[in-house]
Amino acid sequence: MKNALRLFVLVLAIALCHTAAEAASYEPSLEQWRAFSQTSDARLLAAWLHRSLESCLTDGKGITPPKMTLPPFDGRLGLFITLMKKNKVRGCFGAFNHPNARIEELLTDYLKGALRRDHRYLPVDEGDLPDITIILTIAGRRVPVRDIADVDIVHYGILATFEGDAHDVIVPAEIRSLDALKSRWRGRQIHQIEVFGAITIK
Repeated sequence: MKNALRLFVLVLAIALCHTAAEAASYEPSLEQWRAFSQTSDARLLAAWLHRSLESCLTDGKGITPPKMTLPPFDGRLGLFITLMKKNKVRGCFGAFNHPNARIEELLTDYLKGALRRDHRYLPVDEGDLPDITIILTIAGRRVPVRDIADVDIVHYGILATFEGDAHDVIVPAEIRSLDALKSRWRGRQIHQIEVFGAITIK
């Protein structure tokens, strides 16, 4: 009887983890961004980010956003910019909570943050430009999970909170395996793990 009860609790815990993760994906506003990611306007947005990066590294004048129709953004979705060079991260910056809801302004600031304010990586310079891929991640609400092994890190982002309230935000583009993730957190006491639905535009 005890073994049957333990099995039931285990199955229920696993089901709850998967249900929580699935719930993190299906938000109406996030779904609109999912549809947008397949449009020509998404390609315009990606091209503007690349031109903005080039401008930041050369003349610093900034690039006016093109005419495009973006899905609704009321400041409640997370935004993260990741710079990749040959499948390696060279910078990542963004937030779940923003000072305003002006998305073009936020993206410009977060692009500069990925370029200059992520001290985990060597700064990108003008010579890196031909090999840099810019990845925009639109993040949904966060949902707690019990075990990182239950998370599909290809489709979900992760927020880990450690003792002392330190935290680590990881978008799907950053980590490609659970082993790499565990190595990144080795020696740190994890207080909570949350996942969030993530739409990628690059």
